[in-house]
Amino acid sequence: KRIRMQVVEADLRGPSGRPVEIEAFAHGALCVAVSGRCGMALFTDNASANRGGCIQNCRKEYIVKDKDSGKELLIDNNFVMSPNDISTIEFLDQFLDAGVHTLKLEGRGRSPEYVKLVTRAYRAAVNAVQENRYNKDFVEGLLEDIQKVYNRGLSNGYYLGREQGWSATCGSQATHQKVLLGHVTHYYPKLGVAEIIAVGDVKLGDEFLVIGETSGVVEGTIKTMHRDAGEIDKVTSGDVFSIKVPNRVRRNDKFFLLKSAKSQMSGV
Repeated sequence: KRIRMQVVEADLRGPSGRPVEIEAFAHGALCVAVSGRCGMALFTDNASANRGGCIQNCRKEYIVKDKDSGKELLIDNNFVMSPNDISTIEFLDQFLDAGVHTLKLEGRGRSPEYVKLVTRAYRAAVNAVQENRYNKDFVEGLLEDIQKVYNRGLSNGYYLGREQGWSATCGSQATHQKVLLGHVTHYYPKLGVAEIIAVGDVKLGDEFLVIGETSGVVEGTIKTMHRDAGEIDKVTSGDVFSIKVPNRVRRNDKFFLLKSAKSQMSGV
């Protein structure tokens, strides 16, 4: 807020003539170094972070050893160079009140569903603040959505004097995983129906994603299924079936189910 006041007091303006706007990093991966200026990947694998080629080998587990004595330090987390991801959606009202105009949501190399769910959540949070609907219960629902997609665990990035956490695993801690279970063979625009050939089991109540280069991400829950003009409640590999979809999809778009990561680990 002090920065915003200083901008106003000094009448700082950009090339457009408008007052300088404040952008803040709101969500996503935090680099342990000054982002883009780390030479670790270049040294180990000739991959330059300065040129966008970082392979993120800092995200692996490492041991910490005293070079002189050879003694290894016992620490509670071997991911000593891998902070977890920043999330500010829990105090976004304070962000906006401080004069932040633009939120940076990190998404380089992320999946289409990550981009959709994260941007949608923060857009909803901003709208809620502006409409005086922002509260703890509302935010918890948005956090559940955000945690469905790729994340290394979430903390607050040192904002408001809070501690930044560290990754506890190598890779994603998403609560859900997408499982490829077919592709679109036809779309009927007047009916809003997609015809799909399955490569695995699909049933009523499943959450689905249809993803394509032009279609983007189309998501929903299967409420009805049809095959050969008859209503059914499940299909298996090789079956052709149709479901209602909320937006246009296209032939060869991929059909995924969004499943609990725990159920996937247990083989359910």
